[in-house]
Amino acid sequence: MPDVYPLGTVVGTIKPELADVLGVNRDMKLVTGAHDQICVSIGAGTIEEGIATNGMGSVDNISPVFTDLSHLEDNAKHNYPSVPYMDGKYTTISYIYDGGTSLKWFRDAFGYQEVAAAHLAGVSVYDIFNKYIPQEPTNLLVLPHFSGAAVPYFDEDARGMIVGISSATRKTDIYRALMEGVAFEQRMNIENMDRGGIHINKVRATGGGSRSDMWLQIKADIFNRDVERVHMKESGTMGVIIMAGVAVGLFDSFASAMKKLVTIDKVFHPDPARVAFYNQQYKKYLALYPFSQQLRLL
Repeated sequence: MPDVYPLGTVVGTIKPELADVLGVNRDMKLVTGAHDQICVSIGAGTIEEGIATNGMGSVDNISPVFTDLSHLEDNAKHNYPSVPYMDGKYTTISYIYDGGTSLKWFRDAFGYQEVAAAHLAGVSVYDIFNKYIPQEPTNLLVLPHFSGAAVPYFDEDARGMIVGISSATRKTDIYRALMEGVAFEQRMNIENMDRGGIHINKVRATGGGSRSDMWLQIKADIFNRDVERVHMKESGTMGVIIMAGVAVGLFDSFASAMKKLVTIDKVFHPDPARVAFYNQQYKKYLALYPFSQQLRLL
């Protein structure tokens, strides 16, 4: 096995012949990187304990910063690994397969008109969806296991569910309910981690999905926590820049690099009335996965 080094560490210099082929300086340093979601956290400026990064891409991931390893083995059994981060801190990777991909499914299944309109207007189809979805919570419940269930289940045979459809349901309701379902699934992960000593006080969102004000407000209401949106959506790229900069001495620390390069675009605060409604919905949501397992046994 190779030697192990902390992220953002110089481990050598590029081979001269490779530097010539690539057309780069022969003195270029080689710097250790990290898992993509760890890079996202660094690029989002997540360094304080109790703050979690929510990478909102095709996969929706939450990675908090923590120091308590007293529940390490139990957390690992529930598929929450303790991953070395920086400065004696740790993080974990709590993800679900169908974050942005659930909205892509909606686009492909129901959004033909909106796709055509977006093409003509030269805008994102998701901007159109976000303009006409309901402002208030839905009575629908979505289990977002369209591609199977990831953390904590790792159940590849799991399938999604949409519960509560009536003759009054419109496709705009389903679109919002998909956002709610992703947030409910991640709330379950947040509560699981909390029981394992990994506490999240605030969420810092980044990635393509964080462009939606509606989705971030839904998450703030369902998580009952402030959600901050990072200005730089491609935080993974920013994380690599920060790691390389610290390694070669452009910055004297990760904290100073983050302070200089990372800014918060907007903060979303929980709405008490919606928090109360979603708390009731969440109790119902927790019954969906066990019920789906029973259906598979019939």
